[in-house]
Amino acid sequence: MTELLEVPLQYKSRSFIRNLAVYFGPALVVSVAYMDPRNYGTDIVGGSSFGYTMLWVVWLAGIMAMLLQYLSGKLGIATGHSLPAMIRLHLKEPRYVIPYWLASEAAAAMTDLAEFLGTVIALYLLFGVPLIYGTFLSVLDVLLILGITRGRARRLEYAFLFFVSIIGFGYLYEIFLTSPSTVGILRGSIIPTLSTIPELLLAGVIGATVMPHAVFLHSALTNDRVTDPRVEVKKQVLRLHQAERVIMFAWLMPR
Repeated sequence: MTELLEVPLQYKSRSFIRNLAVYFGPALVVSVAYMDPRNYGTDIVGGSSFGYTMLWVVWLAGIMAMLLQYLSGKLGIATGHSLPAMIRLHLKEPRYVIPYWLASEAAAAMTDLAEFLGTVIALYLLFGVPLIYGTFLSVLDVLLILGITRGRARRLEYAFLFFVSIIGFGYLYEIFLTSPSTVGILRGSIIPTLSTIPELLLAGVIGATVMPHAVFLHSALTNDRVTDPRVEVKKQVLRLHQAERVIMFAWLMPR
């Protein structure tokens, strides 16, 4: 994807903020995987049924996802290869590689199917769009975004920044409207409760937060951000990667 960037990335400024603005993008693109109807449905069911008592699950799942995404991005920066490429280089023999490849394809396909069906059902519930028409619209929106970006990764990142910002401000607005209990949030975040929460719902929250295809992608996106193989440059990019992960985690955790 490096060749898709409009201009080569340069981290020559002494300002950390300016370098972060140049780097910013990988975690932003990956964050879209955490915002789909399946995730919202699971969180809404958990929140409406059990109130604040499941917050500790959300925090632990979010921290786990943040750690996995950080490690994936760090792998891409340090090695110059994506996670799938490293698996291929390490295992070498097809009899070991093919099962990993099939598992990755299955994980991506199942996630895409859930998001696709979620879009179709959402159009039906919100606007009464028949399911067959919603099917074509869900495909059209992907083609529209690809047409707008015209193969330029930076334009795609700007589009994602716009959409994610709308969702983030929507979270803040919902918090303002609902006026959640500070005591309830603290208690639900600190005190684990297992006896009254179904195990399937717990697994659903974790599954809606830790996304395998996002882990695969993150390493490839951060690798594209390294334009110089020198160790000092990679250390600088790693610091930018850390800062971006913290920003995106803080922005999206209200979900």
